[in-house]
Amino acid sequence: MLTLGALAFLNPWLLAALATLPALWLLLKATPPAPGRISFPGVRLLLGLEDPEKTPHRTPLWLLILRMALAAALILAFAEPVLNPKERLAGSGPVVVVMDGGWASAPDWDLRREAALAEIERAERAGRPVSLHVVAQPVPPDFRITPRPAGEWRGVVEALTPAPWAPLREDWAEAFEGMVRPSDEEGALDVVFITDGLAHGDSGALARALDGLGGLRVIGPEATAAALSSPRLEEGRMMVSVLRAGGGPERAARVAVFGRAPGEGEGERRLATAEALFSPDEDVADAEIDLPLELRNQITRLALIEEESAGAVALTDESQRRRRVGLAAGAAEDGGLRLVSSLHYLRTALERNAEVVEGSVSDLIAANPDAIYLADIGRIAGPEREALEEFVRDGGLLVRFAGPRLARGADLAAAGAADAAEEDPLLPVPLRAGGRAVGGAMAWGAPQAIRDFTRESPFFGLAAPREVTVSSQILARLGPDLADKTWATLEDGTPLVTAAPLGDGRVVLFHVTANAEWSSLPLSGLFVDMQRRLIALSAGGGAGEAPPPEAPMRLVAALDGFGRAAPAAGDAAAVPAARLAEPAGPDAPPGLYAGETARLAYNLFPEPEALSLAPSPPLSAGVETLGGRTERPLAHWLLGFAVLLFMADLIAAMRLSGRRLRLGRGVAALLLAAGFGAGFGAGIGAPQRAEAQSAEEERAVIAANQTVLAHILTGDAEVDRMAEAGLRGLSRVLAARTAVEPVEPMAVNLETDELAFYPILYWPVTDGQPTPSDEASARLNEYMRNGGMLLIDTRDAHLARGGSASGPNAGALRRLVAALDLPPLVPVPADHVLTRTFYLLDRFPGRWTGGEVWLEAPRPAPEGEEGRSLISDPNDGVSPVVIGAADWAAAWAVSEGGDFLAPVGRADGFRQRELAFRFGVNVVLYALTGNYKSDQVHVPALLERLGN
Repeated sequence: MLTLGALAFLNPWLLAALATLPALWLLLKATPPAPGRISFPGVRLLLGLEDPEKTPHRTPLWLLILRMALAAALILAFAEPVLNPKERLAGSGPVVVVMDGGWASAPDWDLRREAALAEIERAERAGRPVSLHVVAQPVPPDFRITPRPAGEWRGVVEALTPAPWAPLREDWAEAFEGMVRPSDEEGALDVVFITDGLAHGDSGALARALDGLGGLRVIGPEATAAALSSPRLEEGRMMVSVLRAGGGPERAARVAVFGRAPGEGEGERRLATAEALFSPDEDVADAEIDLPLELRNQITRLALIEEESAGAVALTDESQRRRRVGLAAGAAEDGGLRLVSSLHYLRTALERNAEVVEGSVSDLIAANPDAIYLADIGRIAGPEREALEEFVRDGGLLVRFAGPRLARGADLAAAGAADAAEEDPLLPVPLRAGGRAVGGAMAWGAPQAIRDFTRESPFFGLAAPREVTVSSQILARLGPDLADKTWATLEDGTPLVTAAPLGDGRVVLFHVTANAEWSSLPLSGLFVDMQRRLIALSAGGGAGEAPPPEAPMRLVAALDGFGRAAPAAGDAAAVPAARLAEPAGPDAPPGLYAGETARLAYNLFPEPEALSLAPSPPLSAGVETLGGRTERPLAHWLLGFAVLLFMADLIAAMRLSGRRLRLGRGVAALLLAAGFGAGFGAGIGAPQRAEAQSAEEERAVIAANQTVLAHILTGDAEVDRMAEAGLRGLSRVLAARTAVEPVEPMAVNLETDELAFYPILYWPVTDGQPTPSDEASARLNEYMRNGGMLLIDTRDAHLARGGSASGPNAGALRRLVAALDLPPLVPVPADHVLTRTFYLLDRFPGRWTGGEVWLEAPRPAPEGEEGRSLISDPNDGVSPVVIGAADWAAAWAVSEGGDFLAPVGRADGFRQRELAFRFGVNVVLYALTGNYKSDQVHVPALLERLGN
């Protein structure tokens, strides 16, 4: 080897060929290029013409220089020049090359491989054998140093890839410490340790063991690798930490966020980029993943930009996914009675673990939730029922809670009554129907406690406190599969929670209310834990719950050392779940693991803990920087340069000889689409005129900005005319006697018109009235749940037979409201707020007297206040429905001129009509103001409590 400063030649004897370049110069100079020949028959025409292009009789100087450079490049290339040559290795013993080879070696893996190949090249030139060891690989049994010819290791090093776990330094330190240092006669060892610069829990034992074998040189990186912690949820936000070692100046690190690509493929796309800012000398920096919930739940992995390693990638699983849960109740919520509302305890239990949205069933499905909770919704109308079934069959979770509405058998009727063969798919088990007052609920003298959960239940492992008791529940009908569908039972064996699959999803029913009326379960921590388990089920099989320690976990997607995920080999052995709580290794590489009930992302850094620098090597060891002074062969560069010179010489020679390179012509055609002409013509031809506002829009504007009383069209012209006249008369009385000033009443078509504008809908019942469609019933249910009130009038009190509480239109009423989610009804109590909203009333006549007026049953009074009747909490204490038979509209009806249109009563018609108007005033103010009069009645009791 010939060394000239930073340049050396491995075959210096070939440089002697440079002495032949002068002879080559003379030879090329004396030999002219071949003359160009042109064949042309009309030679006589060329006589006397002067040719401006003459063929030279000698080779041009520039071509000589080109060919001399070509020859020199070839000679220098075959002499094998090397830049930054290492010193020749002295001695004859083996050279031991040790590489970390873990995840932290991946970012600069090419440099490490070049360094290892350079050491092998040096050993080969010195004629010394080599022994190569990768610390990230397990220590072989009966380990010993087995040198082989250096050339045999070249292919091994070129095929090496970094492992996706940390190097096993402690194991290798023990292996090397057990070896004896060879004597000088045997040949001293030279040891090269190519390290990644991080500690990995090593206290320096490996470097000390290697130093004990022979002369040690440590080659480390200029900068150590960075890493990512597993993403985590903090107060609903997804956070990830970037980790580094050794501190340093302030700098920003960028994190790429990848998620599932739309469509059925397995690809992914970049969703966002987050930035983490390191403070000076800080080793941990946090970044927030700010994405909408839909996109955030699609995240599959996060990766550091410009850093490729398994440590710079963090996979996600269902534990990092924040689910969206929809809540709907049988009636609107009353903010003044929050602790007894149907959704308060559910909202409190769910909001820490999920994004909670509230609204109607159709609104919830449109929000694309993972689970939908229904609190005491009895009947579910056709369109909502179909949408809910599709939602569950597509993998959604439906959780229902019992209550008065469900207790009265509403869904049982929709399913075809108790004896029907077809069961309701939106209930996990058929329910027992009962009386209207208790609705099939069973009450005990002593409350029942909850049994311990069985192993088959998703609630298994949760403790059921003895103080959690149930006083009432809805009973399930006995059946052969009831036990298989039961997730929780009471001490007497009756089901508390039942569930059943539906398509790819599941339906769950709590046989108690979502508030504390029927049990103390919503007041306990067990309620929160049960909802957390159910939310985990919405991911498909409990993916958000930690599996038992002994549960087998199978690797389904593995990360390689560069952080690239790929399907795992089919023969990969399963590991117990407890193993995944320890650092990754050859037996458990990082990746995605799946068990029977869980799917976990196993990352290198589950916690945001800073990385540590490796301890300083022994003082006797030499230290080099990776890539700082690496041998770089130049032969391939010179050969490439020679090829370029040869191509240039070939082209020049052809030009001088009169030949030309002929290139085939490619025909490129650009096709322009000219479809705008038709659109432009259509635009010109379209008349540009302002359309008048439609009657429907004008009607909506009036109803939205004014108080309007409305009646439902029945199809009977006379009944509809009387209903409109009745509401006209009532509107005038309201304007004259109260602060309410309604405008002219409107007629409402249940099938087409928007109902939300009207605080009250008067619905006269006729025998020939068509049954509302499923869509219309769904709109009516939504109207009542959002605070609207139906005033249903069968108008047949005078036709009721003696001893009967219902008239001939009762059958039509049952048909019309069959699909409505009506609450349990009772006759108006004597102390109900409706009796004193504006006027004090003890009866509610219309055109006719007699018959009961029904509305929503009041809630049971709290313990200790049995003597006081409380108004039901939905809609601020307003019953969503009032049903009577007195034909109130006829009593209120007036013409445009103010004349009454129908006779009232028999003897004292004036007094009866006045009472009918007073009832109408009370109903409207009751619908508009709620239970404020009820609050006034309880003022003495409230003041008494405050005084105590």
